[in-house]
Amino acid sequence: MKRKGIFFLLLSVTVGLSSLHAKTVVFGNALDYAGEQLKLKYYADEITQKEVILSDVKVDSLGNFSFLCNLKETKKCFIDLGTNRGILFVEPNKTYQIRLLPYVEKSESQKFDMFFRPKEILLSLVNPPKDDLNNQIVAFEDALDNAWNGFLATKMTKNAIFSAIDSLEKQFPSDNIFFDVYKKSNFAILANLCTDRGCSREAQSAFSSLKVVYNNPSYWEAFQILFDGYFDSFQDKIGGSALFSSYRSADYKTFAANFAKIDALQNMDLQELITVYNFSNRFATKKGEQKIIISLLEQMKEVTKNPENKRIVEDVLQKMYMAQPGTLPQKFDIVDLDGNPVSLDKFAGKYLYITFCSSKIEESKADMVYLEQLRQRYKDNLEVLFIFTYEDVATTKQYVKNIPMKSTIANWNNSLDLLKSFKVVNIPSYYLMDAEGRFMLSPAPGPEENFEHYFESLTKQEEESRNINNLN
Repeated sequence: MKRKGIFFLLLSVTVGLSSLHAKTVVFGNALDYAGEQLKLKYYADEITQKEVILSDVKVDSLGNFSFLCNLKETKKCFIDLGTNRGILFVEPNKTYQIRLLPYVEKSESQKFDMFFRPKEILLSLVNPPKDDLNNQIVAFEDALDNAWNGFLATKMTKNAIFSAIDSLEKQFPSDNIFFDVYKKSNFAILANLCTDRGCSREAQSAFSSLKVVYNNPSYWEAFQILFDGYFDSFQDKIGGSALFSSYRSADYKTFAANFAKIDALQNMDLQELITVYNFSNRFATKKGEQKIIISLLEQMKEVTKNPENKRIVEDVLQKMYMAQPGTLPQKFDIVDLDGNPVSLDKFAGKYLYITFCSSKIEESKADMVYLEQLRQRYKDNLEVLFIFTYEDVATTKQYVKNIPMKSTIANWNNSLDLLKSFKVVNIPSYYLMDAEGRFMLSPAPGPEENFEHYFESLTKQEEESRNINNLN
Protein backbone atom coordinates (compact mmCIF):
# COMPACT_ATOMS: atom_id res chain seq x y z
CA MET A 1 0.00 0.00 0.00
CA LYS A 2 1.49 3.33 -1.05
CA ARG A 3 0.58 5.87 1.58
CA LYS A 4 -0.58 9.38 0.82
CA GLY A 5 2.31 11.80 0.37
CA ILE A 6 4.89 12.88 -2.13
CA PHE A 7 5.18 10.78 -5.26
CA PHE A 8 8.82 9.82 -5.62
CA LEU A 9 10.36 9.37 -9.05
CA LEU A 10 14.10 9.03 -9.41
CA LEU A 11 15.65 11.77 -11.46
CA SER A 12 19.32 12.62 -11.59
CA VAL A 13 20.65 15.44 -9.49
CA THR A 14 24.20 16.12 -8.47
CA VAL A 15 24.68 17.87 -5.14
CA GLY A 16 27.83 19.36 -3.75
CA LEU A 17 28.73 20.95 -0.49
CA SER A 18 30.54 23.89 -2.01
CA SER A 19 29.10 27.34 -1.47
CA LEU A 20 29.40 30.53 -3.44
CA HIS A 21 29.78 33.49 -1.11
CA ALA A 22 27.55 31.72 1.44
CA LYS A 23 24.78 31.42 -1.17
CA THR A 24 22.61 28.48 -2.08
CA VAL A 25 22.98 27.51 -5.74
CA VAL A 26 20.72 25.31 -7.86
CA PHE A 27 21.91 24.97 -11.44
CA GLY A 28 21.82 22.69 -14.48
CA ASN A 29 21.54 22.35 -18.22
CA ALA A 30 18.37 21.63 -20.19
CA LEU A 31 18.57 22.54 -23.85
CA ASP A 32 14.86 21.79 -24.36
CA TYR A 33 14.11 24.72 -22.05
CA ALA A 34 16.34 27.25 -23.83
CA GLY A 35 14.74 30.69 -23.66
CA GLU A 36 12.18 29.67 -21.02
CA GLN A 37 11.71 31.46 -17.71
CA LEU A 38 12.00 29.20 -14.66
CA LYS A 39 10.92 29.96 -11.10
CA LEU A 40 12.20 28.24 -7.99
CA LYS A 41 9.44 28.61 -5.39
CA TYR A 42 8.27 27.45 -1.98
CA TYR A 43 5.14 27.76 0.14
CA ALA A 44 5.25 30.32 2.94
CA ASP A 45 3.06 27.88 4.86
CA GLU A 46 0.55 25.13 4.12
CA ILE A 47 -2.49 26.96 5.48
CA THR A 48 -2.54 29.69 2.86
CA GLN A 49 -0.20 27.91 0.38
CA LYS A 50 1.06 31.33 -0.62
CA GLU A 51 3.78 30.84 -3.21
CA VAL A 52 7.06 32.67 -2.66
CA ILE A 53 9.54 33.02 -5.52
CA LEU A 54 13.00 32.18 -4.24
CA SER A 55 14.75 32.83 -7.56
CA ASP A 56 13.70 33.56 -11.13
CA VAL A 57 16.00 32.80 -14.08
CA LYS A 58 15.94 32.55 -17.87
CA VAL A 59 17.50 29.50 -19.48
CA ASP A 60 20.18 30.68 -21.93
CA SER A 61 20.51 29.58 -25.57
CA LEU A 62 22.78 26.69 -24.56
CA GLY A 63 20.31 25.41 -21.96
CA ASN A 64 22.22 26.65 -18.90
CA PHE A 65 20.43 28.02 -15.87
CA SER A 66 21.44 28.88 -12.31
CA PHE A 67 19.32 29.87 -9.33
CA LEU A 68 21.26 31.91 -6.78
CA CYS A 69 19.41 32.18 -3.48
CA ASN A 70 19.72 33.76 -0.06
CA LEU A 71 18.38 30.91 2.04
CA LYS A 72 18.35 31.12 5.84
CA GLU A 73 16.60 27.82 6.54
CA THR A 74 15.84 24.53 4.81
CA LYS A 75 12.95 24.72 2.36
CA LYS A 76 10.93 22.30 0.29
CA CYS A 77 11.32 24.05 -3.08
CA PHE A 78 9.64 23.37 -6.38
CA ILE A 79 9.72 24.22 -10.08
CA ASP A 80 6.44 23.91 -12.00
CA LEU A 81 6.91 22.29 -15.40
CA GLY A 82 3.50 21.71 -16.97
CA THR A 83 1.73 18.79 -15.32
CA ASN A 84 4.78 18.00 -13.17
CA ARG A 85 6.30 19.76 -10.20
CA GLY A 86 9.95 19.05 -9.51
CA ILE A 87 10.67 18.96 -5.77
CA LEU A 88 13.97 19.46 -3.99
CA PHE A 89 14.68 19.90 -0.28
CA VAL A 90 17.21 22.71 -0.33
CA GLU A 91 19.51 23.51 2.59
CA PRO A 92 21.32 26.83 3.09
CA ASN A 93 24.80 27.31 1.63
CA LYS A 94 24.80 24.18 -0.51
CA THR A 95 25.11 23.75 -4.27
CA TYR A 96 22.85 21.45 -6.30
CA GLN A 97 23.14 20.48 -9.94
CA ILE A 98 19.80 19.29 -11.26
CA ARG A 99 18.34 17.83 -14.41
CA LEU A 100 14.93 19.25 -15.18
CA LEU A 101 11.88 17.05 -15.55
CA PRO A 102 10.64 16.50 -19.11
CA TYR A 103 8.01 19.11 -19.86
CA VAL A 104 4.47 17.70 -20.13
CA GLU A 105 1.93 20.21 -21.43
CA LYS A 106 -1.35 20.54 -19.51
CA SER A 107 -4.42 19.29 -21.33
CA GLU A 108 -7.18 21.76 -22.14
CA SER A 109 -9.31 20.38 -19.29
CA GLN A 110 -6.40 20.77 -16.86
CA LYS A 111 -5.86 24.39 -17.93
CA PHE A 112 -9.48 25.22 -17.12
CA ASP A 113 -9.50 23.27 -13.85
CA MET A 114 -8.69 25.81 -11.13
CA PHE A 115 -8.17 22.96 -8.66
CA PHE A 116 -5.60 21.14 -10.79
CA ARG A 117 -2.29 20.54 -9.00
CA PRO A 118 0.89 19.29 -10.70
CA LYS A 119 2.18 15.88 -9.70
CA GLU A 120 5.00 16.23 -7.19
CA ILE A 121 8.19 14.43 -8.17
CA LEU A 122 11.08 14.41 -5.73
CA LEU A 123 14.43 14.72 -7.46
CA SER A 124 16.90 12.00 -6.51
CA LEU A 125 20.62 12.48 -5.98
CA VAL A 126 23.75 11.22 -7.73
CA ASN A 127 26.74 10.48 -5.47
CA PRO A 128 25.34 12.43 -2.55
CA PRO A 129 27.03 12.67 0.84
CA LYS A 130 25.71 10.18 3.38
CA ASP A 131 23.93 12.85 5.39
CA ASP A 132 22.14 14.48 2.42
CA LEU A 133 18.60 15.45 3.40
CA ASN A 134 16.91 14.38 0.15
CA ASN A 135 18.38 10.90 0.38
CA GLN A 136 17.39 10.58 4.03
CA ILE A 137 13.80 11.51 3.21
CA VAL A 138 13.60 9.05 0.30
CA ALA A 139 14.93 6.18 2.44
CA PHE A 140 12.66 7.11 5.34
CA GLU A 141 9.56 7.29 3.12
CA ASP A 142 10.36 3.85 1.68
CA ALA A 143 10.70 2.38 5.18
CA LEU A 144 7.50 4.13 6.25
CA ASP A 145 5.66 2.60 3.29
CA ASN A 146 6.90 -0.83 4.36
CA ALA A 147 5.58 -0.19 7.86
CA TRP A 148 2.19 0.79 6.44
CA ASN A 149 2.12 -2.35 4.33
CA GLY A 150 2.83 -4.40 7.46
CA PHE A 151 -0.26 -2.96 9.16
CA LEU A 152 -2.48 -4.41 6.42
CA ALA A 153 -2.12 -7.86 7.97
CA THR A 154 -2.68 -6.83 11.59
CA LYS A 155 -4.70 -4.51 13.78
CA MET A 156 -3.27 -1.03 14.26
CA THR A 157 -2.98 -1.37 18.02
CA LYS A 158 -0.95 0.97 20.19
CA ASN A 159 1.75 -1.66 20.76
CA ALA A 160 2.07 -2.45 17.05
CA ILE A 161 2.30 1.19 16.02
CA PHE A 162 4.75 2.27 18.71
CA SER A 163 6.90 -0.77 17.97
CA ALA A 164 7.07 0.37 14.34
CA ILE A 165 7.89 3.93 15.44
CA ASP A 166 10.72 2.70 17.69
CA SER A 167 12.11 0.63 14.84
CA LEU A 168 12.04 3.58 12.43
CA GLU A 169 13.65 5.86 15.01
CA LYS A 170 16.54 3.43 15.46
CA GLN A 171 16.88 2.92 11.71
CA PHE A 172 17.10 6.65 10.96
CA PRO A 173 19.13 8.46 13.63
CA SER A 174 19.98 12.01 12.60
CA ASP A 175 21.09 15.31 14.05
CA ASN A 176 19.45 17.21 11.17
CA ILE A 177 16.71 19.28 12.83
CA PHE A 178 14.56 19.44 9.71
CA PHE A 179 14.69 15.67 9.24
CA ASP A 180 14.00 15.06 12.93
CA VAL A 181 10.78 17.09 12.71
CA TYR A 182 9.93 15.32 9.44
CA LYS A 183 10.19 11.95 11.20
CA LYS A 184 8.34 12.89 14.36
CA SER A 185 5.50 14.48 12.42
CA ASN A 186 5.03 11.23 10.52
CA PHE A 187 5.16 9.32 13.80
CA ALA A 188 2.30 11.48 15.07
CA ILE A 189 0.27 10.57 11.97
CA LEU A 190 0.94 6.88 12.65
CA ALA A 191 0.01 7.18 16.31
CA ASN A 192 -3.24 8.92 15.36
CA LEU A 193 -4.34 5.78 13.47
CA CYS A 194 -4.07 3.54 16.50
CA THR A 195 -7.38 1.78 17.25
CA ASP A 196 -6.92 1.82 21.04
CA ARG A 197 -8.86 4.35 23.08
CA GLY A 198 -7.14 7.70 23.65
CA CYS A 199 -4.51 7.28 20.92
CA SER A 200 -5.67 10.28 18.92
CA ARG A 201 -5.36 12.56 21.94
CA GLU A 202 -1.92 11.14 22.71
CA ALA A 203 -0.83 11.83 19.13
CA GLN A 204 -2.04 15.42 19.40
CA SER A 205 -0.24 15.85 22.71
CA ALA A 206 3.03 14.41 21.35
CA PHE A 207 2.80 16.64 18.29
CA SER A 208 2.20 19.73 20.42
CA SER A 209 5.53 19.14 22.17
CA LEU A 210 7.28 19.96 18.90
CA LYS A 211 8.23 23.55 18.23
CA VAL A 212 6.05 24.96 15.45
CA VAL A 213 7.95 24.54 12.18
CA TYR A 214 6.64 26.65 9.32
CA ASN A 215 8.83 25.26 6.53
CA ASN A 216 8.40 21.49 6.98
CA PRO A 217 5.74 19.79 4.78
CA SER A 218 5.52 16.72 7.04
CA TYR A 219 4.79 18.95 10.03
CA TRP A 220 1.90 20.58 8.15
CA GLU A 221 0.54 17.26 6.91
CA ALA A 222 0.38 16.01 10.49
CA PHE A 223 -1.06 19.33 11.67
CA GLN A 224 -3.95 19.15 9.20
CA ILE A 225 -4.70 15.49 9.95
CA LEU A 226 -4.63 15.96 13.73
CA PHE A 227 -6.48 19.27 14.03
CA ASP A 228 -9.00 19.44 11.21
CA GLY A 229 -12.39 20.17 12.79
CA TYR A 230 -10.70 20.45 16.19
CA PHE A 231 -13.18 22.92 17.70
CA ASP A 232 -16.12 20.66 16.88
CA SER A 233 -14.67 18.06 19.26
CA PHE A 234 -15.40 20.44 22.17
CA GLN A 235 -19.09 20.87 21.36
CA ASP A 236 -20.31 18.51 24.09
CA LYS A 237 -17.44 18.91 26.55
CA ILE A 238 -17.18 21.04 29.67
CA GLY A 239 -16.32 24.57 28.56
CA GLY A 240 -17.52 23.96 25.01
CA SER A 241 -20.63 26.09 25.47
CA ALA A 242 -18.56 29.09 26.62
CA LEU A 243 -16.13 28.58 23.73
CA PHE A 244 -18.85 28.69 21.07
CA SER A 245 -20.66 31.53 22.82
CA SER A 246 -17.53 33.70 22.56
CA TYR A 247 -17.17 32.58 18.95
CA ARG A 248 -20.70 33.63 18.04
CA SER A 249 -20.24 36.98 19.79
CA ALA A 250 -17.01 37.55 17.81
CA ASP A 251 -14.97 38.21 20.96
CA TYR A 252 -11.49 36.90 20.19
CA LYS A 253 -9.82 37.52 23.57
CA THR A 254 -12.58 35.64 25.38
CA PHE A 255 -12.54 32.92 22.74
CA ALA A 256 -8.76 32.46 23.11
CA ALA A 257 -9.06 32.37 26.89
CA ASN A 258 -11.83 29.76 26.74
CA PHE A 259 -9.84 27.71 24.23
CA ALA A 260 -6.80 27.74 26.52
CA LYS A 261 -8.93 26.55 29.44
CA ILE A 262 -10.33 23.46 27.73
CA ASP A 263 -7.35 22.58 25.53
CA ALA A 264 -4.55 20.55 27.11
CA LEU A 265 -1.88 21.17 24.46
CA GLN A 266 -0.16 24.04 26.30
CA ASN A 267 1.42 25.40 23.15
CA MET A 268 0.23 28.94 22.46
CA ASP A 269 1.76 29.21 18.99
CA LEU A 270 0.12 25.93 17.98
CA GLN A 271 -3.21 26.96 19.52
CA GLU A 272 -3.19 30.11 17.38
CA LEU A 273 -2.47 28.11 14.23
CA ILE A 274 -5.25 25.64 15.06
CA THR A 275 -7.57 28.63 15.43
CA VAL A 276 -6.57 30.18 12.09
CA TYR A 277 -6.77 26.85 10.26
CA ASN A 278 -10.21 25.95 11.60
CA PHE A 279 -11.56 29.47 11.08
CA SER A 280 -10.32 29.33 7.49
CA ASN A 281 -12.09 26.02 6.89
CA ARG A 282 -15.31 27.25 8.50
CA PHE A 283 -15.21 30.37 6.32
CA ALA A 284 -15.43 28.17 3.23
CA THR A 285 -18.26 25.99 4.53
CA LYS A 286 -20.27 28.25 6.89
CA LYS A 287 -21.37 31.18 4.73
CA GLY A 288 -23.51 32.64 7.50
CA GLU A 289 -20.49 32.89 9.82
CA GLN A 290 -18.12 34.70 7.46
CA LYS A 291 -18.48 38.15 9.07
CA ILE A 292 -17.89 36.62 12.52
CA ILE A 293 -14.75 34.84 11.33
CA ILE A 294 -13.32 37.94 9.66
CA SER A 295 -13.94 39.96 12.83
CA LEU A 296 -12.25 37.32 15.02
CA LEU A 297 -9.21 37.12 12.74
CA GLU A 298 -8.90 40.90 12.57
CA GLN A 299 -8.77 40.92 16.39
CA MET A 300 -6.32 38.01 16.44
CA LYS A 301 -4.01 39.84 14.06
CA GLU A 302 -3.70 42.69 16.56
CA VAL A 303 -3.01 40.60 19.67
CA THR A 304 -0.79 37.75 18.49
CA LYS A 305 2.84 38.12 19.56
CA ASN A 306 4.17 35.63 17.03
CA PRO A 307 5.23 37.42 13.80
CA GLU A 308 4.88 34.27 11.66
CA ASN A 309 1.37 33.63 12.97
CA LYS A 310 0.48 37.27 12.32
CA ARG A 311 1.72 36.96 8.73
CA ILE A 312 -0.43 33.84 8.23
CA VAL A 313 -3.49 35.61 9.68
CA GLU A 314 -2.90 38.57 7.34
CA ASP A 315 -2.57 36.24 4.34
CA VAL A 316 -5.73 34.33 5.31
CA LEU A 317 -7.64 37.61 5.70
CA GLN A 318 -6.39 38.82 2.34
CA LYS A 319 -7.77 35.69 0.69
CA MET A 320 -11.06 36.05 2.56
CA TYR A 321 -11.49 39.66 1.46
CA MET A 322 -10.83 38.76 -2.19
CA ALA A 323 -13.94 39.23 -4.32
CA GLN A 324 -16.15 39.90 -1.29
CA PRO A 325 -19.14 42.16 -1.98
CA GLY A 326 -18.27 45.76 -1.12
CA THR A 327 -14.53 45.33 -1.68
CA LEU A 328 -12.38 46.63 -4.52
CA PRO A 329 -10.55 44.12 -6.73
CA GLN A 330 -6.78 43.97 -6.56
CA LYS A 331 -4.86 45.81 -9.24
CA PHE A 332 -4.18 43.64 -12.27
CA ASP A 333 -2.85 43.98 -15.80
CA ILE A 334 -5.10 43.02 -18.70
CA VAL A 335 -4.87 44.23 -22.29
CA ASP A 336 -7.28 44.86 -25.15
CA LEU A 337 -6.92 43.21 -28.55
CA ASP A 338 -4.41 45.86 -29.61
CA GLY A 339 -2.23 45.21 -26.58
CA ASN A 340 -3.25 48.38 -24.73
CA PRO A 341 -3.82 48.25 -20.96
CA VAL A 342 -7.43 48.04 -19.78
CA SER A 343 -8.34 49.62 -16.45
CA LEU A 344 -11.62 49.18 -14.61
CA ASP A 345 -11.54 52.93 -13.98
CA LYS A 346 -12.83 53.50 -17.53
CA PHE A 347 -16.16 51.97 -16.48
CA ALA A 348 -16.66 54.19 -13.41
CA GLY A 349 -20.19 55.51 -12.99
CA LYS A 350 -21.87 52.44 -14.44
CA TYR A 351 -22.45 48.87 -13.39
CA LEU A 352 -19.91 46.52 -14.96
CA TYR A 353 -20.70 42.92 -15.85
CA ILE A 354 -17.46 40.95 -16.18
CA THR A 355 -17.33 37.66 -18.05
CA PHE A 356 -14.29 35.38 -17.88
CA CYS A 357 -14.53 33.41 -21.11
CA SER A 358 -12.55 31.49 -23.71
CA SER A 359 -12.67 30.75 -27.41
CA LYS A 360 -12.52 27.07 -26.42
CA ILE A 361 -15.82 27.27 -24.52
CA GLU A 362 -18.93 26.88 -26.68
CA GLU A 363 -21.17 29.26 -24.73
CA SER A 364 -18.71 32.18 -25.01
CA LYS A 365 -19.94 33.20 -28.46
CA ALA A 366 -23.60 33.01 -27.40
CA ASP A 367 -22.76 35.04 -24.28
CA MET A 368 -21.09 37.72 -26.39
CA VAL A 369 -24.05 38.13 -28.74
CA TYR A 370 -26.62 38.21 -25.93
CA LEU A 371 -24.64 40.46 -23.56
CA GLU A 372 -23.90 42.98 -26.32
CA GLN A 373 -27.66 43.26 -26.87
CA LEU A 374 -28.15 43.61 -23.10
CA ARG A 375 -25.54 46.36 -22.91
CA GLN A 376 -27.31 48.29 -25.65
CA ARG A 377 -30.68 48.00 -23.86
CA TYR A 378 -29.21 49.32 -20.60
CA LYS A 379 -26.44 51.48 -22.09
CA ASP A 380 -27.02 54.30 -19.60
CA ASN A 381 -26.36 52.01 -16.64
CA LEU A 382 -24.39 48.99 -17.79
CA GLU A 383 -21.06 48.12 -19.41
CA VAL A 384 -19.80 44.64 -20.25
CA LEU A 385 -16.20 43.42 -20.15
CA PHE A 386 -15.15 40.11 -21.69
CA ILE A 387 -11.83 38.74 -20.40
CA PHE A 388 -10.53 35.86 -22.51
CA THR A 389 -8.34 33.47 -20.50
CA TYR A 390 -5.78 30.76 -21.22
CA GLU A 391 -5.15 31.99 -24.76
CA ASP A 392 -3.15 34.68 -26.54
CA VAL A 393 -4.48 37.86 -28.12
CA ALA A 394 -4.17 36.50 -31.66
CA THR A 395 -6.45 33.55 -30.83
CA THR A 396 -9.06 35.86 -29.32
CA LYS A 397 -8.89 38.23 -32.30
CA GLN A 398 -9.58 35.40 -34.70
CA TYR A 399 -12.50 34.17 -32.58
CA VAL A 400 -14.33 37.51 -32.28
CA LYS A 401 -13.61 39.05 -35.70
CA ASN A 402 -17.08 38.27 -37.09
CA ILE A 403 -19.03 39.15 -33.94
CA PRO A 404 -20.48 42.71 -33.99
CA MET A 405 -19.24 44.12 -30.70
CA LYS A 406 -18.87 47.48 -28.98
CA SER A 407 -18.32 46.00 -25.53
CA THR A 408 -14.75 45.86 -24.32
CA ILE A 409 -12.85 42.67 -25.12
CA ALA A 410 -9.66 41.99 -23.16
CA ASN A 411 -7.04 39.29 -22.78
CA TRP A 412 -6.01 37.95 -19.37
CA ASN A 413 -2.34 38.70 -20.14
CA ASN A 414 -1.23 35.40 -18.55
CA SER A 415 -2.20 36.66 -15.11
CA LEU A 416 -2.98 33.83 -12.68
CA ASP A 417 -3.15 36.52 -9.98
CA LEU A 418 -6.13 37.99 -11.83
CA LEU A 419 -8.02 34.70 -11.61
CA LYS A 420 -7.06 34.27 -7.96
CA SER A 421 -8.18 37.80 -7.06
CA PHE A 422 -11.63 37.11 -8.53
CA LYS A 423 -11.67 33.56 -7.11
CA VAL A 424 -12.45 32.21 -10.54
CA VAL A 425 -13.25 28.51 -10.25
CA ASN A 426 -14.74 27.78 -13.67
CA ILE A 427 -14.72 29.26 -17.14
CA PRO A 428 -17.08 30.91 -17.87
CA SER A 429 -17.52 32.92 -14.65
CA TYR A 430 -19.49 36.14 -14.15
CA TYR A 431 -19.22 39.11 -11.75
CA LEU A 432 -21.16 42.34 -11.27
CA MET A 433 -19.31 45.45 -10.11
CA ASP A 434 -21.10 48.55 -8.81
CA ALA A 435 -20.67 52.08 -10.16
CA GLU A 436 -17.68 52.62 -7.84
CA GLY A 437 -15.85 49.53 -9.09
CA ARG A 438 -16.61 47.36 -6.04
CA PHE A 439 -17.77 43.77 -6.13
CA MET A 440 -21.56 43.64 -5.97
CA LEU A 441 -22.31 40.04 -6.97
CA SER A 442 -19.43 37.60 -6.68
CA PRO A 443 -20.10 35.44 -8.55
CA ALA A 444 -23.07 36.85 -10.46
CA PRO A 445 -25.80 34.89 -12.25
CA GLY A 446 -24.88 33.94 -15.81
CA PRO A 447 -26.87 35.12 -18.84
CA GLU A 448 -28.88 31.87 -18.86
CA GLU A 449 -29.48 32.18 -15.10
CA ASN A 450 -31.75 35.18 -15.70
CA PHE A 451 -29.21 37.89 -14.97
CA GLU A 452 -31.28 40.36 -17.01
CA HIS A 453 -34.26 39.94 -14.68
CA TYR A 454 -32.02 40.64 -11.68
CA PHE A 455 -30.48 43.71 -13.32
CA GLU A 456 -33.86 45.09 -14.40
CA SER A 457 -35.12 44.78 -10.80
CA LEU A 458 -31.97 46.49 -9.57
CA THR A 459 -32.36 49.49 -11.89
CA LYS A 460 -36.07 49.82 -11.04
CA GLN A 461 -35.27 49.90 -7.32
CA GLU A 462 -32.68 52.60 -7.93
CA GLU A 463 -35.12 54.67 -9.96
CA GLU A 464 -37.80 54.37 -7.27
CA SER A 465 -35.26 55.38 -4.64
CA ARG A 466 -34.27 58.48 -6.65
CA ASN A 467 -37.92 59.46 -7.12
CA ILE A 468 -38.56 59.21 -3.37
CA ASN A 469 -35.50 61.33 -2.65
CA ASN A 470 -36.64 63.95 -5.15
CA LEU A 471 -40.05 64.15 -3.47
CA ASN A 472 -38.37 64.71 -0.13
